[in-house]
Amino acid sequence: MKYQKKSMAIQQLANGEIVKIYAHIFTSSKPGPTIYVQGNLHGPEVFGTALLIELVQEMKKNKDFKGKIVIVPCANPMGVNNVVYNGITGRWNQQSGTNWNRIFSISPLKNRQEEIVFYDNLLKIEKLSIESKLAAMLRSLSAGADYVLDIHTTGIFNTDHLFTYSWMSEDFSALQAPVHLLLDPKTTVCAFDESHVIPFLKSLTKKEVPKVATWEAHSHGYFDNLILKQRLSQLLNWLRNTWGNESKQNNKPAIFKQYAHLTAPVAGYYCWTKKVGERVCAGESYARVYQPNSGDFVFAKAENDFVLLGIYGVVATASGEQIGWVAK
Repeated sequence: MKYQKKSMAIQQLANGEIVKIYAHIFTSSKPGPTIYVQGNLHGPEVFGTALLIELVQEMKKNKDFKGKIVIVPCANPMGVNNVVYNGITGRWNQQSGTNWNRIFSISPLKNRQEEIVFYDNLLKIEKLSIESKLAAMLRSLSAGADYVLDIHTTGIFNTDHLFTYSWMSEDFSALQAPVHLLLDPKTTVCAFDESHVIPFLKSLTKKEVPKVATWEAHSHGYFDNLILKQRLSQLLNWLRNTWGNESKQNNKPAIFKQYAHLTAPVAGYYCWTKKVGERVCAGESYARVYQPNSGDFVFAKAENDFVLLGIYGVVATASGEQIGWVAK
């Protein structure tokens, strides 16, 4: 087994300090797939970094893996350092307002070798915006991978779920996420996962396109040690199955094609009466809403049936603001 720790300079700060991205690369003497895993592309989503540092330590002891695995625990050191009032705000670049996971190219590519050359050449351009440079750097590290897993987090309370394409869902079943949300190849937002698939859909077969997933593995801003251990076990289970070291353990996730933000139907202070993972029927109440202006409370009721996937945790909210994440 060969291990390499690779550092890449991403940005020079105003005081002259250099910010770097670190990749841990493990290469086996046994043939096998190339796997790329990253975390913390959005600044507040720090759980992925802790999970992948645990994975790095596990890989240093692993003698049975096959192929190659590239691990980037912190994919966006700029976003992590955006802190306001004890909260990390780096979901967006604070200078430009750009979402850090909406910066990736989906321009057509003919094959995987062209992908590698394209991003290597892009990194040689000196006058790139910081968004373009980050995108090129992460894509150069992940170019040529057979499997790509991007680890994110969501609201303060959520059910473990992932995004993937319909023909890839089974490839990530060993992660044991109970919910799979299917991406639509006709609708793109220039996210990291999409950038490995959309460029090749006209030139490669679905079997030749990289298998990708975005795993919403925990909640924003903190670590729960028990959940950290559970997610590491799930991640190692998926890796062993991908390497073919164990018989495939398929769970049957609930699969949804439709999902959306839940917006506040009324203003006030939200006290949830439904738990994450529960189904809410049309007309049913899911929260008691206290309204300071009237000294009374009302109930927030569902317009349509949905499964509550996550609660964002902003208790006091104006009407029409996002308060949760649901699947329909």
